Amino acid sequence: MKRIIIPLLVVAGLFSCKQQEEDLSGQVAEFYKALSEASLDNNVWARQVKPGIVLKKYLTPGLNEKLNSTGFDALFGGVPYDAQLPEKVENLGGGWYRTVWNDGLGGKAIANLKAEMVDESFKITYVSPDDRWGDEMIAPKDEEVPQVDDTSSAKEFVETFYDAYLYWYCQYPKDLESKLSDLRNKYLSEYARSHYEYVLTYTDGVISGYDLLISARDFEYISLETVEVEQLSDENQFLVTYRPNAPENDWLNFTYVEVEKNSDGRYVISGFVSSEFNMTF
Repeated sequence: MKRIIIPLLVVAGLFSCKQQEEDLSGQVAEFYKALSEASLDNNVWARQVKPGIVLKKYLTPGLNEKLNSTGFDALFGGVPYDAQLPEKVENLGGGWYRTVWNDGLGGKAIANLKAEMVDESFKITYVSPDDRWGDEMIAPKDEEVPQVDDTSSAKEFVETFYDAYLYWYCQYPKDLESKLSDLRNKYLSEYARSHYEYVLTYTDGVISGYDLLISARDFEYISLETVEVEQLSDENQFLVTYRPNAPENDWLNFTYVEVEKNSDGRYVISGFVSSEFNMTF
């Protein structure tokens, strides 16, 4: 009988592939079960605290902050959460999983999410804003951080500012708001900064998480190719537009932006109008 010898390198390769294709459907279901149990705890105080602990455990810090701003309903296919469990968890391949939910109206809703092992711990790393899925929806993590050009021209400044600003939305780091705040502090005039904060304070939390510079609470990587900056008749005024969540979306989101040069001769954003709330500066 001949002995079959398999090269160690091949074995290692097969093992690596197996690890990459590990089915995490059970862990996805476990996450939803833990969240449901936390939400149904008999102790009122625990019901308020435990769900947040579960989300922190199973979601990456960046995704947790992202959904904390936009709302966690995306985890349940847009269905208002009432401690229910998904009817089904399906492995779509490539680390993507589909959960199917009863929408309460006799139909079904789905939530597609990406999950993987991060430092030997199960983590949900991304949730699709709709029923699509695929890695093309997620920004590459090795992209260089865009640099803002605040000296060449007014249009170049606006274009590169939004390149840098939207970059962080697409990367959704755990300190997203800090990254965005740093850019606003550096590239908005003192007047524009103070009014930005004033509007958010004046609305008393009505638009919590809303970003006046993008006229939305969030921005998805799949919208990046639709961003356009149009210079208006006044050379210091611009219209920034994009199609939320999809190039084929008929809904056009827009923000009017005005710029000026500061005392150092560098361009800053001096005013803007947010489309959804018509907030003018």
